[in-house]
Amino acid sequence: MIEVDAAIREVEQVYRSLTGHEVPPPSETPFSPIPPEKNAQAYIDEQLERLRSAMACQTAMPTWAPPVTMQQGPKELLICVDLPGVQRDRTQVSVSPTAITVTGQRVAPGDGKSGTLIHLAEPPVGAFARVIPLPPGAEPGEVRAQLKDGVLELRVPLPDARAEPTKVTIQ
Repeated sequence: MIEVDAAIREVEQVYRSLTGHEVPPPSETPFSPIPPEKNAQAYIDEQLERLRSAMACQTAMPTWAPPVTMQQGPKELLICVDLPGVQRDRTQVSVSPTAITVTGQRVAPGDGKSGTLIHLAEPPVGAFARVIPLPPGAEPGEVRAQLKDGVLELRVPLPDARAEPTKVTIQ
């Protein structure tokens, strides 16, 4: 019964993420009961897999988000996005006044190679996206990016907060 409850919570989470609404309360008559001749857990798992497959075919939603480290120094903001195994030509960076968006795709090892059998692949594969908010005062128009050793380094200049104050003449 615990597995069924976990599967129901997962379906409710998918419903909320797709619709942006809370799950409606259960009705007196279920819409589609689990057939009595089927294993309840296997049936729910099968329905979830059908839903995931349908969603993957209809949308190109990112399947994972890379981890980010952000450090602020006196003159710049250093953002490090961990992208091991992601090729430079499969990574895009876009900048707005308030955020940096990193998108791309990690290809599964052996993709396109006949006869390859993957026994274990722990890193996530497929499309990814990460939106990184910028602090006030950051200068997004001068962002520099470098992909090195699986880490995308984004350097965002900050205004010099220690600049001498300007004197204003009162008239």
